[in-house]
Amino acid sequence: MADKKNRYLPHVDGLRAVAVLVVLLFHLGTPGFAGGYVGVDVFLVISGFLITRLIVAEMAQTGGFRFGHFYMRRIRRLAPALFATAAATLVVSALLHSPSMLARTGRELEAAILSVSNIHFWLESDYFDVSATTRPMLHTWSLSLEEQFYLIWPVMLLLLWRAGLRASLRWAVLSLAVLSMLCNVWFAEGAPDSVSSWLPDVASDGKSTLFYMLPFRVFEFAVGGMLALCATVTTQPGRLANAGLVAGIALIAAATVFYDEGMLF
Repeated sequence: MADKKNRYLPHVDGLRAVAVLVVLLFHLGTPGFAGGYVGVDVFLVISGFLITRLIVAEMAQTGGFRFGHFYMRRIRRLAPALFATAAATLVVSALLHSPSMLARTGRELEAAILSVSNIHFWLESDYFDVSATTRPMLHTWSLSLEEQFYLIWPVMLLLLWRAGLRASLRWAVLSLAVLSMLCNVWFAEGAPDSVSSWLPDVASDGKSTLFYMLPFRVFEFAVGGMLALCATVTTQPGRLANAGLVAGIALIAAATVFYDEGMLF
């Protein structure tokens, strides 16, 4: 019990609250929050930090990693809310939507449960000209992104650990972050000609591809992973830590105010 208590970081929950708040105010159309969607990006960094911290701590203590235990914890945390949301959405959709819209909502529910929501909405991003307000499960794209991250990240870290590359974890995570960011630059105007022939037509929309697909979001998880691997936690932060806090909140605030929906970043 004491170990669990020591692992809990209340300031991370505070940062989650900031992220949720700016996303909520963005969707409500609140003036001054045109870039509030960056709260999702903050969440992805938090996920990278927490998951990396958890995995590395277990490997350091036991020399291995319990995948079954890890995935059961994720299921217990995420599944109840997901299934409750899915059930409520299905009931309301059956009462309010036409048969064709109900069928589309059913496909969205299926994609969300299978953790491929982001791929589903990516594939339909150019095909259906439908307002986001009529797609009740659209918000699950980021949940699917996280669940896909949960599948690959523990495997990668464990393989590096077992290969005796413990000291190289930071470099591996940094390399993945750089590669992901380069992919963002590479696909910014749509899929390059060299790979476009074996990708769906929707890949020509660079903005949708960068928004929905995991390879282009890995750098955000990796930023959190780098923090987990490099940072030290102290109960008595000094001036430098406090300055970092103020700078971080200021950067989130600046993005929230000055970014907008048309910005590719």
